[in-house]
Amino acid sequence: MRIQAAGPKFNVALNVSEPSADCKGSIEGQATLAKDTLTMIKMNNGEICNLSITFDGFEARIFEDNCPAFKGMACSFVGSLNRQK
Repeated sequence: MRIQAAGPKFNVALNVSEPSADCKGSIEGQATLAKDTLTMIKMNNGEICNLSITFDGFEARIFEDNCPAFKGMACSFVGSLNRQK
């Protein structure tokens, strides 16, 4: 995951892959920050994908809703990541 400040918003890029599950996908876009949560909404073929990233110290917890168009049904963006520099 990559997050970069872009004025009042943030550019977010998130990739997922798991070769043993035939899983590969990515999503990129601009997100808005409210308190400790970034929210990104993306459209694909008329479907709305909601992605939220909540920060707690050095940990980022990722949640998704209705995002299979970006990574297929075998994958998930949901999970936790620790901050790295």
